[in-house]
Amino acid sequence: MSGWSYVLTERDSGKRIGQLLKEAGFTKKQISRQKFLPSGICLDKNQCRVTDTGKAGQLLEVNFREARSPKLASEGKDIAREIIAGETSEKEGNMEFADFSDLEILYEDEYLLAVNKPSGLACHKGRGHYTDHLGNQVVRYFLQKGRDITVRQIGRLDLDTSGIVLFALDPVTAQRLWKQRQEGQLVKTYYALVHDRLKTKTGQITLPMGKKPGCKNQMCVFPEGEGLPAETLYSLLWEKEISGEAVSCVKCHLKTGRTHQIRVHFSATGHPLLGDKIYGKEDGAKRLMLHAGELCFIHPYTRQPVKVQAQIPWETFLS
Repeated sequence: MSGWSYVLTERDSGKRIGQLLKEAGFTKKQISRQKFLPSGICLDKNQCRVTDTGKAGQLLEVNFREARSPKLASEGKDIAREIIAGETSEKEGNMEFADFSDLEILYEDEYLLAVNKPSGLACHKGRGHYTDHLGNQVVRYFLQKGRDITVRQIGRLDLDTSGIVLFALDPVTAQRLWKQRQEGQLVKTYYALVHDRLKTKTGQITLPMGKKPGCKNQMCVFPEGEGLPAETLYSLLWEKEISGEAVSCVKCHLKTGRTHQIRVHFSATGHPLLGDKIYGKEDGAKRLMLHAGELCFIHPYTRQPVKVQAQIPWETFLS
């Protein structure tokens, strides 16, 4: 079963099931949707009502897999991108899955999966990437394990950016993680190589951003008072000469999540990223030198801090 489970304690005895679920963080809407589904909410493997009460030692379960009807499967589209088992290719018109043999899993439990995405792999289906994307690899991975589920991607990385991508395995987990992201509890750390030496070891870039006029997939900075607010915090890790040119390695945190934010901000300040063919310059780099190397959040159910790390591919950056 794909879902949530909890063994009642003495403190829970006599409490209504609905109250226990609310205390566990389920919203009124989520409880309402599950209570009408067969095996949606169970006490000791038997379907129960939210007005029922439990005893210490009983097993309370919420079965998310039951919610995968066409109507309910759309839950979470506003909070996380969904990848559904059995996606069809718009070009080929048949079911295809990307290979998952090289999937680098960094963290996995009943509710979450974090993987290390390589540079050059799309996060989800899009123009030119109908089946060869990370989401399809993850779906294939779970199908091989006998789990036919809808995965929900929490955040995304650009095609050429490598690093951590987090997936929620049910809508409740997705909702809780997205709330953490909005409140700043889910924090991703990026590492980048930029051209030239920086003037300060720490800094804050607050240039407003927006879509570049006349360019569909490019962003640019705008004058103060125009565009959308964008804030990038950075700190210098090291500087060195590479092929006769000064290169700086920076650690970045995003206060806002604008498309291409790190790339646009550093380019606008005169320090474009190495390997950035859109906002940078020709420098011979083999790839975009940007990596999401660390992710910290609170586990949606255990409430324990979780830190996921993906080793920075320095050998690729510097070769």
